[in-house]
Parts: sequence; structure tokens; C-alpha cells
Amino acid sequence: IREFSHGQSNPTYLIDYGPNAKKMVLRKKPPGKLLPSAHAIEREYRVYNVFNRIMSALGQHGVKVPPVLDLCDDPLVIGTPFYLMELVQGQYIQVDPSLPGMNPQSRQQVYKAMVDTLCSIHKVDINKAGLTDYGKHGNYVERQVNIWTKQYKRSETHSIPSMDRLMTWLPQHLPTNETTTVVHGDIRIDNFIFRRDTPEVVATLDWELSTLGDPISDLAYSCIPHFLPVNFPIISGLKGVNMNELGIPTHEKILEMYCEKMNLHQIDNFDFYMAFSFFRVASILQGVFKRSTQGQASSDKASATGKLAEHMSDIGWSFASKEGFKLFNKMNPTIGVSALPQSTQELHSKLECFMTEHVLPLEETFSRYYSSDKKWTPHPELENLKAKAKSEGLWNLFLPNKEYGAGLTNVEYAYLCEIMGSCLYAPEVFNCSAPDTGNMEVLSEFGTEEQKQKWLLPLLNGEIRSCFAMTEPKVASSDATNIESSIVEDGDNLVLNGRKWWTSGAMDPRMKIIIFMGKNDPNALSTRDTILRDIATSRIEIDQCRLLVLKTAHMMDVAGNKAAAKEIAMIKVSVPTTVSRVIDRAMQSFGAAGLSGDFPMAGFYVWSRALRIADGPDAVHEAAIAKRELAE
Repeated sequence: IREFSHGQSNPTYLIDYGPNAKKMVLRKKPPGKLLPSAHAIEREYRVYNVFNRIMSALGQHGVKVPPVLDLCDDPLVIGTPFYLMELVQGQYIQVDPSLPGMNPQSRQQVYKAMVDTLCSIHKVDINKAGLTDYGKHGNYVERQVNIWTKQYKRSETHSIPSMDRLMTWLPQHLPTNETTTVVHGDIRIDNFIFRRDTPEVVATLDWELSTLGDPISDLAYSCIPHFLPVNFPIISGLKGVNMNELGIPTHEKILEMYCEKMNLHQIDNFDFYMAFSFFRVASILQGVFKRSTQGQASSDKASATGKLAEHMSDIGWSFASKEGFKLFNKMNPTIGVSALPQSTQELHSKLECFMTEHVLPLEETFSRYYSSDKKWTPHPELENLKAKAKSEGLWNLFLPNKEYGAGLTNVEYAYLCEIMGSCLYAPEVFNCSAPDTGNMEVLSEFGTEEQKQKWLLPLLNGEIRSCFAMTEPKVASSDATNIESSIVEDGDNLVLNGRKWWTSGAMDPRMKIIIFMGKNDPNALSTRDTILRDIATSRIEIDQCRLLVLKTAHMMDVAGNKAAAKEIAMIKVSVPTTVSRVIDRAMQSFGAAGLSGDFPMAGFYVWSRALRIADGPDAVHEAAIAKRELAE
């Protein structure tokens, strides 16, 4: 009996009875307490049985698996449930996705065989195969996200920020057009056995994660190595490899091959599936790491997976970001409360009513009070409003984490900020005021459990306030790289050395915690460059104009030109003015050369200035805007 060294999940053994007997493979669950639904060897046994039956009944169906013998679900026999299958003789498994030792043509054929086999799995008729009860139908990705989120939380040993973000982002961007097929759940090159003489798949292995689900999840999972470095532990990668030279298809080519064989036009949200795949792998690796700390892992490499889970989730979040930007660029620019989810619209309406009925009538009272010498003592009526807002569920609206806050997206919260921002004192009423909001985010993301109990929960409950020590008298502190204050480790202590001023919230008698910003490397340098600042300012202004134009175009489409008259006038003022400012900054960066005929900036500037007259003077448009604003 010899254990196979490859694999991180279910221990697998070769059983050799001698030269005159068939070799067997035994696959069992790991020992000890396991997470629910994990290491489902019973499912593997069933699917092997089904596909063996398909092979017999339907001939060459395309899905080949090792012949299985029997399943033993009695843990008393060898300690855990197990099953036996025949060893597939005379073939090999490729562990390294770069397929060393092969020529480019053979590598290309191996990957084509993998894609072909994947398509064969997804084309299995689940009704004829008797697999209609092999899993739930529909909403596969949503269920998987929930399952792996729970699995991850059960095996969590430390905070992984990108994992937390994925657990929030994935449920908000689920696919809406899933199909249901058999899915393998762990498609990668080392789960196929190939013939030695030709790149033909003779067996597909490791079906413990198989079920009925969305086939694109399998396809995305098969592409994971394309985004991992070649020296990545446990799972070898292809990133940085010259795949064209090696004959290995890119992930785009694999996607194209799959779509062609499955008669699909394209897969628009493939980045979502990649984000989901890396999220799932991160959850699996975290489970492996947790088992290694308990002495249950099936591989010696398992103890190294703690940091790998974080690396995987970071890659997953990069795909989520790509998908998010893609959706933003494609979306119809519907800017308005009506485009928000129904629950957020209701919250928006509730907040508006609360502001109108309770906050705005007291605005003048608060203004006089906080301009007096009592300004650092909380106004009793403000505290009463906070209690009322809390009781009505208008509390901690800023936190996207549902455990602590309202669980809103940035766009959803932005509309609520617009309401709260109409009164200087309103944000505190809803426990959404700076610097507490930023400090609570820091504590929720990076605080220890002790710190959360001592400071985060009282801040969330509105029982204490906090302050933020960032600004320094000698440097432009809004760029944190300029900060001169130092933070030096001294045994179990940290020594803070520096001078701060304009420390928001420091004078509040309820202030109990200071977030202090400093450097642990006092020699770190900063970049102070006027041109960089001008570039940043120009980008901000250009995007502001762009969004205003998109909003106006949408209003014209939906409500007509007359309804959008004010916004049209706003564009005629803001766009030419912004263009003039951007060109002026470009001229300034070139110095005297910017005025010469060697560069086009001077001509650009003249034409941009002319536009502010040609389409009507700014003053005329501004008067029209003001009249409509007052009328509204």
C-alpha cells in the first residue's frame, strides 16, 4: 500500500496485490472532524458509477472514468468511509500545466483534449443519465458562494481583507442566465489521465465537488493556472511563461475553443466567474490550512497554504474589480434613486422623511449652539435624535459589512450621503460622521477582537467618539507619504514621535481613541510634483463633466429635452470651462513652449475659449440655471 503524494484533499492510496492481480486505488475521507459537505467521496463514487453505466449503455459518450468497485460508508473498517476503484494502467498524469518534456504540438493537443472532455461532461443528458437529483437546479453560483462563504468562515484563522470584499461583492453580481449541467467542480490538467502515446484523455478523476450547476464555473476554474506564477506552491502556474512558444493556448483561446464546441456566442461576465473561482480556491486552501493546524491534512505541503489563501483571494478581487469596471462602462447611465434596489429606495425615502421632520427644523438651533463656547459639549437634542435614528434603523449606514452596518454599495450609500450632507450636523445623528466613520472602518478591517470589543462596538453604538491624528504643521500631510511622525517598535510597545495639529475630534469630551498616522520607516521619501497634482485635478474635472453629460443624455432619453433644460445649460458652462482649465495646465507644464507654434496647446486654448461665447455666454446659461434651481 502506497499513498499518492499528489493532492490536498482526500487521501488516496495504491493497493498492489502483486504482478498477477489488478492494482486498486483506495480513496478515503481525511480523519477527524470535517466541515459539512466537504470531502464528499460518496458523490465521487456515485458519479463514477453513473458514467461507467453511461459508457456501457451509450457507447463512446466522451466522459471516461476509472471503473469503481464498491463504496464502504462504515467508518469502523479503516477509520473513515472509502471506496475502491481500478487503477487505470499504462497512462500518466501531468501535474505541471506547462507540460515539460512535450513538444508544442503535443501540448496544444493535450489542452484541446481537456477542453473537449470538459464539453463532453457539460453535454451529458442528466435525464438519461439518471442525474436529475444529483444537485439542485438553478442558482448554482449563488448557492456556491453561500456554501464557500460558510466554509471559509468556519475555517477562518486570520482576517483576509480581499476575502471579506469578495464575500460582499459576489452576491451582488451573480449571473442571471445560468444553465444547468453536470459540473466537475475541480477541472485542472492534473485531474485527467492521458495516454502515453497520444494526448487522449482516458480518465477524469477527483469528482468529490461534482454536482449539477453552471458549466462556466468549470471553464473558469480550468483557467486558474494562467494567472499563477510558475513557482506558485501547491498549484503550478503559467504566468510569465511564453505560451505561444510552448504551444499552450491562452485563457482567451481556451474560452474561444469552449464556446465554439458548445455553440456559444461569447461569455460577457467571464471575469465574474474567475473572481468566483479564485474565491472558492481561497476558501479550500483556508480549509486545508485549518486542518493542518489540527493535524488532519492529507499532504505535508498543507501547512504552507495559509498565505496562499490570501494570495488567491487577492487575485480573485482583481478580477472582481475588472468585472466591476467593465459593467460600469457598459451600463446605461441611469442616474437616479429609481435605479437603486427597492430596499435602498425605501431607506432613502425614510431618511428624507427623518431629515425633514426631525433634523432640519433644529438646524438653526444647532448652528447657534455649536458656534458658542459650549461647542465641545454635545447638545442634548442631538443625542435624542441619535437615539431616535438608531431605533428607526437609520444607523451606521456607511459600513458595507452587514455584520456592523447597512451593507450598502458605494453608489447606494452616496445617495444617502447626498441627503445627510444637506445639514452640517446630520451625519452625526446617523452615526455617519467623520472621523468616526474612517476609524470604525479601520477597526472593523484590521482590529483585533480585543480592540473591537473595547473601541469598535462602543463607536458603533454611538457611546464614544474618536479622533484622527494625521495633519502635521511642517508638511503637506494630506499626502500620507509626506508625514514625518515616526512609529518605532520597542519590545511589546510602539514609540510614537511627532507633532500633530488639526486633529479632528480631539476636543470632544466623548473621545476615547486616537488613530495616529506615522511611518515605521522615517527615511521614506515622498513625491511633490505640481504637474502630478495638475494631472490629478484635470482627471477629476473631466470625469465630473463626463458624468454630468451622461446624466443629461439619460434625462433627454427618458423625460425629454425640456425636462433636461437645466442640465443642458450646466453642460454648456461646465464643459468648455473645464476644457480651458485643462489646456491651461498643459500649457503651464510646457512653459514658454506651450505658447509657441511648436505645440498645439495655444490653438486649443483659443478655440476652447471661443466655445464659451459661441454657444451662449456663461452668464446667460448661469442665469437660466439659477432661475430653474429657485423654481424647484
